[in-house]
Amino acid sequence: MGLAIFFGVFYFKVVNPLPQKLFKYVRPERIDILTNLQICFNPPLCFNDPFEMRLSIEGIDDEARIEQVAELAANAKYRQHILQGGKMTPEEFSALKKEKRGYLIESLKPHLPEIRRRATDRQVQYWEERLCILCLSETENNLLMWAHYTDSHKGMVIEFDPQHPFFNQPDKTTDLDLGFLTPVIYSQTRPILQAGGIPAHLSALRTKSDHWKYEQEWRVYQFQENCDKKDGSIHLFNIPSDSILRVVTGCRMETGTQAELIKAVRSNPHLSHVEIQKATLDLAIFDLNYTLL
Repeated sequence: MGLAIFFGVFYFKVVNPLPQKLFKYVRPERIDILTNLQICFNPPLCFNDPFEMRLSIEGIDDEARIEQVAELAANAKYRQHILQGGKMTPEEFSALKKEKRGYLIESLKPHLPEIRRRATDRQVQYWEERLCILCLSETENNLLMWAHYTDSHKGMVIEFDPQHPFFNQPDKTTDLDLGFLTPVIYSQTRPILQAGGIPAHLSALRTKSDHWKYEQEWRVYQFQENCDKKDGSIHLFNIPSDSILRVVTGCRMETGTQAELIKAVRSNPHLSHVEIQKATLDLAIFDLNYTLL
């Protein structure tokens, strides 16, 4: 385990062995993954966790940072003054700014929480406009995951082969860990970014509250521009047929949807290896049993 520091972000980089299996819980309409062999990578703001990629920005209340912000605010006021036809010279403005320096700094202090919030929003927006993410799970039979991500058991779980090259295509154009499987880090504390910094590594950006650790999540991050097809905020990537190993239909999947799914798999010779199972309620305990269709 090595400790690294990038732009004020502290993280532990761990080489994690890949899980033997990975799964995608999806809604019933996501049969199109099987019919079109394309899978969606979503921008961060599409996710249900409001803390997604939202680092804790610190250092804004440092004296030097407050002075810097005060300087920027004062310069912005001078630009506005000139644009509105003001006649104050740069020299006059500089003298006035020096005279009012203490007042400017004190007037900013009550606004530091809002400045911090805006800095956080800018960080999130920066990544929202650049990255898209595929989310998978190590667990194939989690009742909460079935409920939250498959439209209350009406959808399906798709098993993928984590060893497939599709999940190991590192992007050599950047130092970020893009293009290959990487585990989500679960923590009780939020990652920290010093004000003005930009994370050079995804460790901080893939850290989530340990409330989510039941998901046992793995991700693949990509630049949005690398997608094979874009439709609004949807970024689709071609998924190789041999990376798909199995499909499990939800215990509440409608008969027509199940028939459509079976047809999508069985009519495609490239998916002939894919096993289809159905989830049924266990008769004795809170569990699901998977049986072949």
